[in-house]
Amino acid sequence: MNAEPLSQYIYGVIPAAAQGVVAPAVQASGNEIIGHDGVRVIVYEDIAAIVSPAKQVDITKMRKDVTARMLIAHQKVIELIMQGAATVLPFRLGTYAPSEESVTEILLKGQKLIRPLFEAIGGKIEMDVVVTWADFAAVLKEISSEDEIKKLKQSLASNPKGVSVDDQMKVGLMIKEALDRKRLEICRQITEKLKSASCAQCRHENMDDQMILNSAFLIEAKRRPEFERVLDELNTQFAEKINFRCVGPLAPYSFYTLELKTIRWEDVDWARRIMGLGDTASAEEIKKAFQQAARATHPDHCGQSAETERSFNDLNSARRIVLEYAQACEQTVKEEQIIFSEEKVRQNSLLVKVRNGNSSVA
Repeated sequence: MNAEPLSQYIYGVIPAAAQGVVAPAVQASGNEIIGHDGVRVIVYEDIAAIVSPAKQVDITKMRKDVTARMLIAHQKVIELIMQGAATVLPFRLGTYAPSEESVTEILLKGQKLIRPLFEAIGGKIEMDVVVTWADFAAVLKEISSEDEIKKLKQSLASNPKGVSVDDQMKVGLMIKEALDRKRLEICRQITEKLKSASCAQCRHENMDDQMILNSAFLIEAKRRPEFERVLDELNTQFAEKINFRCVGPLAPYSFYTLELKTIRWEDVDWARRIMGLGDTASAEEIKKAFQQAARATHPDHCGQSAETERSFNDLNSARRIVLEYAQACEQTVKEEQIIFSEEKVRQNSLLVKVRNGNSSVA
């Protein structure tokens, strides 16, 4: 019985000139890789993909602990290659290609996107900073003692009818608003100082009320000591009131992460029909078709109803699919007309995208 052929797990992309750092990095990684047959590079012109032969799995169906181990292995390989002075543009966790030939096709179709990104991240690293309250209970107690909140609580306590649920919610809302103001002011002070040593910032969602700041900073690798010195100064400034945790250096996951999108003929055909497009269309015709269809389906023009909302949502989905297909076509040859034939869609069924975080230039 023949063994099932392995797919190629893709960690990221590096300049082909840096492929010499991969072998030493692989030796240092030991067994901390995805798959069991080593890490190798697949080169296309001046760019190279870092891959491991591995059985393809769907990470959306994996247990959290298994996904966590996979993430550690993914980041470990990239980290070791970065230590070899290579610029690594990471792929999204869980990215596979069916074969080595497919990896080459990915590099071919993504080359116009990838090369400028190497320039954007060259010599740069990501540093993740998480800031939390050192004593959250003490912070809440301090806020509860503020004059406005204290007066409200005293007023409610003296009410002969007692304190209602609405009253409790009102007090809770005032405390939350005060906590948010306090958090925003501290965030402002921290980011104001850290941006002096960084190129860009990407804010991530706070996991809970105890978290003050959860941000990634893109910095020049040579300025890492300066960045860490600013963190030390902030730690001294806030004494023992807040805790700082810094993780890095990392590849620029929060700023530039490559993703693969498979485009299906059935979806494109449905989408162009929803938008009222023919067998071909220019970029301007696609734009006008959406505007015309939007006027005909927008709830503001057609009234609020479940059917209207469904039609408008379908239109927006169709627009996204058509635009992604247009991007996929332009990866190889930019043409005046987008062709919606089944043959053409299958030729351009692979889209290489970059996911940008909500970053801002510092």
